[in-house]
Amino acid sequence: MKHFSLLFIVLICVSCGTKKGLHDNAVHLYKGQLKYINGAYHNQAVNSFETVSLLDQLKIPYNSTVELVNLRLLNEKELEVSFHDGGQFQTQIIKGKRKNGGFSFKKKTKWFGIPLLFFLKNKTTHVLYMNNDLGIVIESENTKSQMFFFEGKTSKLETEYHFDKAI
Repeated sequence: MKHFSLLFIVLICVSCGTKKGLHDNAVHLYKGQLKYINGAYHNQAVNSFETVSLLDQLKIPYNSTVELVNLRLLNEKELEVSFHDGGQFQTQIIKGKRKNGGFSFKKKTKWFGIPLLFFLKNKTTHVLYMNNDLGIVIESENTKSQMFFFEGKTSKLETEYHFDKAI
């Protein structure tokens, strides 16, 4: 029984993690302040050497070149995204929630296996934050974990893209 309780305490300690804070340039939005995200933003990221689109990060398909994307928060759980695509006006609703000072959306967790013995876990999160310079930042985090009889390995890929507000 002593070995089981010791093993249980070790597993609890190993499972604990720290909460990640906001990036340096982020503005923490409290309840009722998500409306500050409303506005028109450029579709191309300003901090990337590759062509990264805001619509691609929001997982919204489009056909032609889109320059501006309008974001409007309908309530605390729905973000309306509208843009002109090839002369047609497109609108989509993204479901999410306010979390850690931003709008969290497209969160997926996939499990496979038997916990504590062997398993694979893939977790993807996307969070939209306000920037100090009135732009927005989309942080994406993809965490892959695997365990085989108490031997575990975790890899994490974090990306951050900045989009300027159109004035």
